[in-house]
Amino acid sequence: MEKPTLPSDDYDTPWKDALMRYFPEFMAFYFPRAHAEIDWQQPHIFLEQELAQVVQDAQLGKRLVDCLVQIATRDGGEQWVYIHVEVQGQPDADFPERLFTYNYRLYDRSTNATGTSSASSICSGSLTG
Repeated sequence: MEKPTLPSDDYDTPWKDALMRYFPEFMAFYFPRAHAEIDWQQPHIFLEQELAQVVQDAQLGKRLVDCLVQIATRDGGEQWVYIHVEVQGQPDADFPERLFTYNYRLYDRSTNATGTSSASSICSGSLTG
């Protein structure tokens, strides 16, 4: 007889919910210089479909906490901000390659016909316990 499988704990959804709800505060606390460059009078837009496509293209597994956010800059421009949160119980040797792949895919998707990119990755790191 097979052992019943227990449902896995969902630690990612609360992190994602907090990032989406408190995005301006997150930016102010962790990245005050970047926060100062964002025009908070304009809406910020979470680009879930675009991020899902990047993750799918990368074929590196699901990333439930990551956020891709379109923001307006104070100089009138537009940028994509990629936020990657990964809480781990142990080091992950594939982390650098995975993050590089995501950044490259975002850069590739955001480069317009003139060759300029609107993507910025400002938050990347891994906390292990």
